[in-house]
Amino acid sequence: MTNNVDALLDTAFYDYNNADYALAEQKVRQALLLSPTHGDALFLLGLIAYKKGVWSEAIDVLSLLISLYPDHSNYRLVLAEVYQNHGDYEKAKQLYLNEAKNPLAMAEVGWIELEQGNKKEARAIFRKNHVPRSFLGLAELSQGTQRLTYLQKAFDVDPTPVTIRALALYYLQEQDYKKARIYVQKLPDDKFVQALWLRSQHQEAEAIDLLKKLTIEKAFVWENWFELGKTAESANDVSLAESAYRRVLDLKKEALEACQRLARLLMKEGRLSEAVDLYQKLARENPQNPEMLLAIATILEGLGETSEALGLYFDLLSLGQKGFSSNIEQLILKLAKTDKETALRFGEGWVKHFPKNKTAQKVLKALKVILLFICLWAGMAKAQMPLPDSDLNLLWQSKMAASGDPASQYELAEIYEYGKGVPKSLPKAIHYYQLSAAQNYLPSALQLGRLFAHEKAVLDKEKSLQWYIYAANRGEMQAANYLFHYYDESVPPNKQQAFYWLEKMLKSVFPGESDLARVSADYERLKKELVS
Repeated sequence: MTNNVDALLDTAFYDYNNADYALAEQKVRQALLLSPTHGDALFLLGLIAYKKGVWSEAIDVLSLLISLYPDHSNYRLVLAEVYQNHGDYEKAKQLYLNEAKNPLAMAEVGWIELEQGNKKEARAIFRKNHVPRSFLGLAELSQGTQRLTYLQKAFDVDPTPVTIRALALYYLQEQDYKKARIYVQKLPDDKFVQALWLRSQHQEAEAIDLLKKLTIEKAFVWENWFELGKTAESANDVSLAESAYRRVLDLKKEALEACQRLARLLMKEGRLSEAVDLYQKLARENPQNPEMLLAIATILEGLGETSEALGLYFDLLSLGQKGFSSNIEQLILKLAKTDKETALRFGEGWVKHFPKNKTAQKVLKALKVILLFICLWAGMAKAQMPLPDSDLNLLWQSKMAASGDPASQYELAEIYEYGKGVPKSLPKAIHYYQLSAAQNYLPSALQLGRLFAHEKAVLDKEKSLQWYIYAANRGEMQAANYLFHYYDESVPPNKQQAFYWLEKMLKSVFPGESDLARVSADYERLKKELVS
């Protein structure tokens, strides 16, 4: 009987390794009829359930196996892996900690800490355990060349498909396709890597076919579904992308990028309320996740839900996040046009809870001035006449511009340039554009270049070029594009300057493209003209 069981298991393991889980399971169950407590048979049955994503069966079988063979640490490690991939991190962590002397187990504890957002704890654990998974974890916590250094360390310690795959994925992400190809070619049977390579070569249909097969073979791996969604989105298959992203969220509730991509997809389809519902559901499950709150605030702001968006921005400030003062400022201004009392209440709350925020103090002061002006307006008119939006906006921007806010100086300059509710005045427009541009507010520098280039009343080619160069050197690629065309089309043309600005612009748009001639005929033309 033992020989029959062993023979069945040998062929079952063969089928399992070839991803024929149905046939492997059939043979394993036959073996268990002959020997119900056979360790290898139960182990393989648990692995098959795990690969199929049948979590409850995998957990039940592996738990039974551990109760029968309590000294077999490998069974505990596999059960921990099942819990980990299922998102039951506490149970997984406890099993790994029971094997604390095993550096491989502790490396997985580090990965769990990383999944839970505890980067400091994860880093400390990875640094104590010099095994490939720890180096891969440190790579995940690093950027640029430091990340590559850790990936290379993992490969040097253990040059197996796992570390080869990590290097392949790194170079694919960096769009260094020449180096990526070296590692991709070493993994001909890795459908995931091959699919990402095909996608990078714009062969989306072939990539989708591979990823579909992968989601059948490893239905529980959320990354497979996520990449399927991204590839389908790239191929404009909205239906497939949506179903793939929803599957990701079934498997990993806190998958923020999948949530954001699905929400954007829904918004493009005009299903805005579904997008908001999706974000709000995830926000309830992750109330301390600043990225989630920001995503919802942005959508609500776009939908015109000003008060709700403001509330979320204040939540972000409460979590210690920075950089949202300008968003709050603009939303309060918008709200002041329709609900002045609520706007004032938000302004007062901002100062009360964040007394050191200078923008908050500035906004509240401006609000009070505006409300006073509105009262005077109504009193002089002897009627409750609403203040026109143009007057309110002019008052606000004048107040904020006087306080040195570059965005408001830009807005005020536009008001004077186009005569929005005031007499048109190019000198005043130029004055405020210059104040704003002097603070590195590049839209203002761009406008100055345009004014001096095209407005007859202030035409000055030299000043125009100075402002365009000022903006382009600080990353404003519209200015670089203007300079390219200016030098290329001038009489006589300055091909060297034209090539310089075109190359600068293209490299900002295509940072990973080694052959810029492929994306710009002008680049190829100018390069040939300069050589000749």
